[in-house]
Amino acid sequence: MLGVVRKRRSVNRRGVAAVVLLALCLPAASMPNDPLADRQYHLRRVRAFEAWDATRGRKQVIAVLDTGVDRKHPDLAGQLVPGIDLVDRGTPPDDANGHGTFVAGIAVAVRNNNEGGTGVAPRANVMPVRVLDDKGRGTSDVVAEGIRWATREGATVINLSLADVPGQARAPTNLITTDVELAIRQAVLHGVVVVAAAGNEGENSTPYNRDLPAVVVGATTRRDRVWEHSNYDDRTLFAPGVGIISTYVATPYAAADGTSFAAPMVAAAAALLRSDGFTESETRRRLTRTARPVGRGAGRVDVAAALGVAKRVRTEPRTADDAQTSPSKRRPGQPRPVPQPSPVESVPQRGEPPPSVSEDAQEDDPGPERRKVAAVPGTTEGQASPSPVPEPTAGGEGALGQGPAQPPPSPAPVWPIGVAGVLLFSLTVALAGYLTARRSV
Repeated sequence: MLGVVRKRRSVNRRGVAAVVLLALCLPAASMPNDPLADRQYHLRRVRAFEAWDATRGRKQVIAVLDTGVDRKHPDLAGQLVPGIDLVDRGTPPDDANGHGTFVAGIAVAVRNNNEGGTGVAPRANVMPVRVLDDKGRGTSDVVAEGIRWATREGATVINLSLADVPGQARAPTNLITTDVELAIRQAVLHGVVVVAAAGNEGENSTPYNRDLPAVVVGATTRRDRVWEHSNYDDRTLFAPGVGIISTYVATPYAAADGTSFAAPMVAAAAALLRSDGFTESETRRRLTRTARPVGRGAGRVDVAAALGVAKRVRTEPRTADDAQTSPSKRRPGQPRPVPQPSPVESVPQRGEPPPSVSEDAQEDDPGPERRKVAAVPGTTEGQASPSPVPEPTAGGEGALGQGPAQPPPSPAPVWPIGVAGVLLFSLTVALAGYLTARRSV
């Protein structure tokens, strides 16, 4: 009897050693080779890497109702399905503004192609639906038409990074009308998850009625605090929205702040859940019930918790959605590997020069004294780039987003992690050998 017990304990110990070794190997399998991924802190915050062990959004279509999408961007090529331009009808839904391209990249930028960053749902697709003009302006009837069109064309998730922005130089047009909310309700009845940005006025309310079956998203900072400019109410779901890096049109990649850029993270999270078999109502419920508390609203999204990835194994092939681009084919001017992985351009705010502080001294939320918004659109004074960069957030009555974002911190050196991994691996092997020797004795 004693011998049996000793044998059982030996087998259990060896099993523990094997589990430890497996745990050491799994994170490396999920880490993309995209040079900006380390600087996209929001991927870690919403636990996208862990979520990818279950799904990466296969067969899901996120309709981005915005200023269009740059269909030729190297991090979006192949990620788009046919869309529509409801502003300049009969033309492709291209993006001369940049806001829609930025939103699309947050959701679905290609993973593992040695280009820029990666999207939260890198195997999902974006359906570009242009409802805002080149200045980010639009009308409610076009937005409602876009929602209905995307629903008919098979979108499983709709992202609305748009809302009223009062207090601007131009008189805003009311975008969130009864007709728009009716279109949202119809989309939900057809099984579409609708995600909408809460707005950037710092108010404890949003443009959407509280009983609307949409996921309304506010923004948090790098320190996981509610951004002071984010609107919210008691049902608002939060996601990172400060210092977000994504695809752009004037430069390949840019950094920006705004609830516009928190919303596509939640839209991508919804696509991951839909890909994993959850219904529209189940997706909304799981996203809010598994959110991490941030002191307001429903909390900050945790997509890995929503998927329950700790309780099961991956359901998609690991390599099926990874681009196989050779590093030698990198285009000139594209991001370079660490220590300087990109020229990342900050998306400019009207008339606001970037703060003259070092990256180490910068805070996530610098406060209103460093975020004053001038009323003159198009000003690029004080930009890091010598050439003007068009605003992806023309404000007024369309796209939501603020800038310039604080430059994201440089990635931490990876050698301590590598050394720790080697040490842990060596200890695991030694433990397994020791236990095997004891068992043989």
